[in-house]
Amino acid sequence: MKNSFLALCLLPLFACVSTEQTNREIKVVEVVKSSNSWNGTKLPLYPQDQPEVTVLRITIPKGVTLPMHQHPVINVGVLLKGELTVKTKEGETLLMKVGDPIVEVVDTWHLGTSTGTEDAEIIVFYAGVKDKPLTIKR
Repeated sequence: MKNSFLALCLLPLFACVSTEQTNREIKVVEVVKSSNSWNGTKLPLYPQDQPEVTVLRITIPKGVTLPMHQHPVINVGVLLKGELTVKTKEGETLLMKVGDPIVEVVDTWHLGTSTGTEDAEIIVFYAGVKDKPLTIKR
C-alpha cells in the first residue's frame, strides 16, 4: 500500500521528465591520468604553500611559436583546436592533435608551435601556489 501511494505521489514528477531525458546516460571519459609529464619525467611533489588553481584558454595563431619558457607548477591541458608541436630544449618533441591531452613538463625549458592549418587553441589547468608565477620566460 505504501509503495502504491509513493508511486502515485511521484507520478507527476516523472511526467515532467521527457522520455528523451530519461534514456540519456551520463558519460565519463578519463582523458589522462599520470604521475609523469609527457616526456616521461616524474612530476614533482606539490608545494606546502596556499594552493591556487588557474585555468587558461590559450589561442596560438597558426605558424606562431611561443618563446622558450618553463612552468614551476604542475599543469595539464587538452588541445581544443588546431595542431600544436611542443619541443624541449633537449629536442624531445610532442605533436598534439585535437582532443589530445598533455601533462606538461615542469621546470624544463620548452616551446610550442601552432603547426596546423588553423590557430591552435588549448585549455590548460595549473595546480599552482598563490603569488607564484605559472610560467617563466627565458
